Formats: sequence, structure tokens, C-alpha cells
Amino acid sequence: MKPMPMVLYTTLEEAKRELLARWHDVRLRNQVENRLGEQVPGVLRDGHSAFLFRFVKTPNFEFVRYLDLVQQTALHPIFIEYSCDRFSTRNQDKLHLGKMKFLCGKDKKQNNIIQGRKVLDIPQCDGKAFDTIATNWGENFIDFDHRLFDSCFGDLGVRTFDISCRRNNGNGGLTIYDYVFSLCVCHGILFESYIPTKRPYEYEREFVDKTIWPSYKRIEQTFGVRPLIVPLFQDEEEGNLFWQYYPSNVYESFRQICPPQIADACRRQGRVVQKDRSGGNGGNGGKPKVLDSSRHGAVSGVSQATDTDSRKTS
Repeated sequence: MKPMPMVLYTTLEEAKRELLARWHDVRLRNQVENRLGEQVPGVLRDGHSAFLFRFVKTPNFEFVRYLDLVQQTALHPIFIEYSCDRFSTRNQDKLHLGKMKFLCGKDKKQNNIIQGRKVLDIPQCDGKAFDTIATNWGENFIDFDHRLFDSCFGDLGVRTFDISCRRNNGNGGLTIYDYVFSLCVCHGILFESYIPTKRPYEYEREFVDKTIWPSYKRIEQTFGVRPLIVPLFQDEEEGNLFWQYYPSNVYESFRQICPPQIADACRRQGRVVQKDRSGGNGGNGGKPKVLDSSRHGAVSGVSQATDTDSRKTS
């Protein structure tokens, strides 16, 4: 029997064929849109979309991977945000939004050069909604991440919509995932990775069991078809914190858009050399495939790094 996360997935080729057929199934599309009512955003009215669902739109390597996959299709890239979610030091993906790490090439000994920048007061922001917190220089955090994203990928036509207004305080994540999975019936494909068995993500086991799987089955039973979810990573790539790092071109943009005092501090700080521990122990998973992301202005041909220390929760 396949592990539960594998049961959730559809291959990219199959998902593309299925999405096309479902989009032209007027009865099914009307059924979905009638259930969602006015909650179907305008950016989805033409269908054929590829979703990345995260708290905040940010230009890290995970986004680059998503973009590489989407550009193999004719789908519209759409970033679904959930900005009313809470920042938490117990969640590695959220933590790395506040403790940014930039992969800036290699030194002469082929060690990865990592630039680390803390943009949030981590203890002060812990437990607060993303749309209420500010950077260390006083800028709204969502606005900062959007500016950074647009400075690097603003010309790619990535659409964005925030589903925070659809939150039901009584049901929390269940309601949100019912909504997202409903959109994956015939409007688009979700690119996602559920890794409940790999360190440091063991905490996702309960989340998948109690939130993802029940919501997935409810939508399947409601509409008679499975939500379309394509794996974002290969098995050996899952669980590697490299995907939360940022390419070197994003670091250059970071220095340009920050206030002068922040940018000057960045220029004065020395680089941190980190030996390449990709594929090592500690549950980081195997060494990810090197991204061919030069067309996005990102790092190309650089071995990925893992961050042993940052796996520890605060």
C-alpha cells in the first residue's frame, strides 16, 4: 500500500490531461463554482492554472522549482497566499521567512557561500499573524516580501490572491483546505509536498492525518473526482531545507530594496562559508537535483546546501 502522501498525488502529465477534460465538463465546473459561489477569484475564471499555496509569496528556491515545473506546461502560475496565518518558530518553513539564507555561489574549495539575514525580531513576532508583523526596519512584512518578489520575478506574470478572508474561525485549516482542494477539481493543479515522515518535519504527520487527508476525501466525495495535486519534489529531495534558501540574484535585490542602513550593513558583513552537507544524515533527505534556473536569474549549477543548525526549533 502506498504511503498516504503518495495516494494524494497525480503525475504532472496525467494531471494536465485530467484538468483539460474537467475544465470542459460544464456540469462539473458549474457544480464547483455553485458551491464556492463568489469565492472563485477572477484570476481563475479562465482556468488552466498552477497553484503554489504558501503563507506569503516569497522568491526562494522552492518557488524556482515550482516555476521550472509550471513552465513545462501551458498553465498560468498562481500564488495562493494565506497571510492571516501565524508566524511560528516551530515551523521551519515559516522560520526561514524571518531568518533568510542566500546561496551565493562557492569558494575556491567548493564550499557553499551562505549569506544569512534576519529580517524579523523572531521572539517578538512568534505567534503573530503575518499580515500584522513588521521587518526590523519597520516595513510591513507582507509588503517587503512582495517588493522582493517583484524585483526578481515581477516580469513573469505570476498572479496572486490571498484566501485569508475565507478563513472560518470555527474550523481553521479544514475550511481553508476544503476551499483550496475545491479549486483543484477543475480550475487548476496544486504543486505541493507532504513529508510527514522526514525530519525535521515529523510534526506534519498529525497535520496530514487530521487536516489534509479528511479535507481531500471530502472534496473527492463531494465532486466524485480527486483534487489534482502534483508532487513538487522527488522523494530524495523532500525535507531538504535548501528549498527555503534564496538564490544569489535575490540577495542582490534584497540589498537594493532595503533601506540604506540595512544595505550598508549587508555590504560590511562578511560571508559565511559552509561545507556542503547535502545528502548527509539528520533526515535532510538526498541531495536535490541541481536546478537549471539561469533563465530566471537564479543560481545555476550550484550544489545545494543544507543547514544543520537551522533545523533546531527555537
